Amino acid sequence: MWYDKLFKYRRLIYSAIAGLVFFGAFQLLGPIYYRIRQKELAQNLRAQIYNLQKLSTEGTAKIKKISETKKILADITKNSRRLSLDVLSYEKSYLALESLSQYYNYRQEFGDLLPKILEYNPENDLNSRSVSENKGDFMYRLSLTQYALKQITIRLKKYDDTPELANYTKKITAHFQPIIDLVDKLVEATNRDQFRTSNQLRLKYIQNIKQLQSDLRPLYEQVLKELDQINQKLLAEIKI
Repeated sequence: MWYDKLFKYRRLIYSAIAGLVFFGAFQLLGPIYYRIRQKELAQNLRAQIYNLQKLSTEGTAKIKKISETKKILADITKNSRRLSLDVLSYEKSYLALESLSQYYNYRQEFGDLLPKILEYNPENDLNSRSVSENKGDFMYRLSLTQYALKQITIRLKKYDDTPELANYTKKITAHFQPIIDLVDKLVEATNRDQFRTSNQLRLKYIQNIKQLQSDLRPLYEQVLKELDQINQKLLAEIKI
């Protein structure tokens, strides 16, 4: 009977039916799965594209920031160099100002003191009438000359810290000591009433004073000229 045959081949029939069901399900569900899979891939691709765009935007921003940082650093370096130059300029100006103060003050004292020697007339202090009538007054006048020479030396030597000014002072005061020593001898001879010796010393004193004035005058004018030139140069260096 066909029932018996059907029962006999039931497993084969079940397998065939299962195969048909699986094939039909594959035919039906395959496109659906494919579309779902495509959608997932498209979403993943869009996400990757978004991430790439985000990274690109962030990268561009970082590059821009780095560029701006480099510019800022370049400006800092430039300003630092400019500041260094300004500091050097101010330092140079300060030193010039300090030197100008020294040279200017020396020039003022030099210009005030030296004319007192250059304009001095020794014969007014050494006439015979002054010696005979008022010996004390005569010696006082001589001591004033000596004191004046010593004071000029002291006041100019205040600037010996500046080598060039010390050199000027040395040149000038080198002419003073012979006069200072001669005044000591003249005062001593006059005080002892050694008129012959005194007269000889007076003549020598007049000669030495005149020689001193002759030597100092061109030196005085030269030093004044050089000091004025130095002061102008230092003044031009002051940028403050």
